[in-house]
Amino acid sequence: MHDRTNGDETQSLTPRRDTWPRVLLVSQRNLSDQVANACLYQFEDLLCTLDDVDLIAPGRSVILPGKLYKLARWCGVPRQLARAVTLRPQVAEPAREYELLIAVLDSYRQVATVNTIKQWRRHCHKAICFFPEIWPRDIDTRNSLLELFDVFDHIFVGVDHCSEALTKLIGRPCTNLHPAVDALQFCPRPSIRRSIDVCYIGRRSEVTHQRLLALAEDKELFYYYDTAKGSLRIADHRAHRLLFANLVKRSRYFIANYAKIDRPDQTGGKQEVGYRFFEGVAGGAVLLGQPPATAAFRRLFPWPDAVIEIPFDAPGVVEVIAGLDGDPARTARIRAANVANALRLHDWVYRYEEMLAVAGLASTPAMADRQARLQALADRFEHAPCDEAAAAPHRIPA
Repeated sequence: MHDRTNGDETQSLTPRRDTWPRVLLVSQRNLSDQVANACLYQFEDLLCTLDDVDLIAPGRSVILPGKLYKLARWCGVPRQLARAVTLRPQVAEPAREYELLIAVLDSYRQVATVNTIKQWRRHCHKAICFFPEIWPRDIDTRNSLLELFDVFDHIFVGVDHCSEALTKLIGRPCTNLHPAVDALQFCPRPSIRRSIDVCYIGRRSEVTHQRLLALAEDKELFYYYDTAKGSLRIADHRAHRLLFANLVKRSRYFIANYAKIDRPDQTGGKQEVGYRFFEGVAGGAVLLGQPPATAAFRRLFPWPDAVIEIPFDAPGVVEVIAGLDGDPARTARIRAANVANALRLHDWVYRYEEMLAVAGLASTPAMADRQARLQALADRFEHAPCDEAAAAPHRIPA
């Protein structure tokens, strides 16, 4: 990646190389330090190792300008005039040409970020964006923020239910791009001991949590869970992702449920594949939980026992774990299959390949090298399954 520093507006990850970049990557990393965004910033970091990239990270929030734009449109101000008045550029005009601009957004509400870059569209032959989620209540003809996506040639969104509706509203093609992980970072070594019995982070059922907590209090279970309240912030997204990967690949069981399972008021009852499924399988844990009842989930996780289904409120969770512990050969197969399939299907390099294909750009040699490494590792797990569970299983009493 190339170094393009300008105050707090841009950020460099690697030293300058002797080739010109073909991608301008717009990141939110200077605007949001929420823990949930660390996975997106990890994707950006990885992208910078796979292609010739200039990363630009605007340092001023666009939430207020976006609200002013919505107000102007509500008052009847024409679209182009509303843009010119409320979304004024803050970042210098790019000094060179790019084949592609990629905007990675932490929310569709950050769409105006690209407008902070002066005259960016004349310097970028094509432009695409990716944001992880949007829900039915946000998809409305009165939501004028969605108009701002018409500057992109293609929009990728991390949920399945809305691509057709967004395409109609925005007037640009919108397709689903599911989350992924740095599968190499999450991949466990055979020598790693799974010293954490159960890992349950993020949204959780108090019923399930209290059952696990009770056993942990009896010192029969090493149960890892969140203890903080409110908005979680991080100082270093790379350190956080490394810590999280090390937790997952040391966990025997990992609880994952479909996205925002406890907030049907936000999701409108739509079930979507969340990040936890990709992270859990990549770390080789046995997944317990409620997957979305969708064709997309079955396509993404087509192998047996990818998730052992239990209710969200699962007072019998300990008994389920005890039953699985009684069949160590099965759990060893599950862990090996999870890792192998994550390496073959769910590394971010495969998602980036999809982006480039839509933009009409070729993959890079670095992408081919990474895919070869991922496939070789997957072969190893398929031919020599993880055997730590079969060798010396730790039993949870029923």
